[in-house]
Amino acid sequence: MEDNNDLFADLPSAKAPIGKVLSHYTSLDGFLSIVNQNHIRASNILFLNDTEEMEYGMKVAREVLTTLTGTKQSQKLLATQNIPDVYACCFCERPDMLSQWRGYGASGQSVSIQFDADQLSALASGQQFELSKVIYGRKQAITLLRKRLSSAESTASIVRSLMGSPDGSDYTADDARRTSILDLAPRFKNDAFEEEKEWRIIVKAHVAKKIDYRVRDNVIIPYVNIGSSDSRLPITRVTVGPGKDSELTRRSIEKFISQNIFYNSVEVATSNIPFRT
Repeated sequence: MEDNNDLFADLPSAKAPIGKVLSHYTSLDGFLSIVNQNHIRASNILFLNDTEEMEYGMKVAREVLTTLTGTKQSQKLLATQNIPDVYACCFCERPDMLSQWRGYGASGQSVSIQFDADQLSALASGQQFELSKVIYGRKQAITLLRKRLSSAESTASIVRSLMGSPDGSDYTADDARRTSILDLAPRFKNDAFEEEKEWRIIVKAHVAKKIDYRVRDNVIIPYVNIGSSDSRLPITRVTVGPGKDSELTRRSIEKFISQNIFYNSVEVATSNIPFRT
């Protein structure tokens, strides 16, 4: 029987120490909320800025699954109405990135919040969430999907053994394929975005204890809180994005966090990019 750990060895996750600092870009209002509540938000992936998001991964998965099982079976396993909700909170390896400032600063002042990635991973794991590196491009996505989906029979056998149901009545290879696809699809992204070097905290609906809602523009967005109101988030630094008076913004943030026992030692810096919003 195949080693259970080997089934997931090809996935670039954050289960081992990362040794990185990851940055979360947000508005000034978003930053205020994060510090006041000690929460960061994982939004329903269907409502993130990039309209492809989950659909990109699902599209590649349909192609691979069709090759392995045929069109009819692929359509049955990945019927749109049966796809459960997934939530994601996005981070970049770079704290001062022009494309991110353009995206988040279009309607006002933005900041990037730097987090210790190892502590962030531990925080996510404590809530049964996972911090994972985004996989860019069709080639890598197809390679990983083929490997996972081709091992569906052995995966199902392992699960049945763990569940005490070796007769095969409880967990089938199709169940294993579907689980793998829904696990991997939120991690895939078009290679046009590769410069972001993105990581995501991924939250599956069945482990989310509470779904909250917020309004952005003309949409009501479901989200899940990551963190605890009485515990410090692993924030190491704040970078103020380009704006009409970024130095004044920096001083105002310093004044704000100086009164917060959790974050009063956090450094606040300004962007080095000469971009005007």
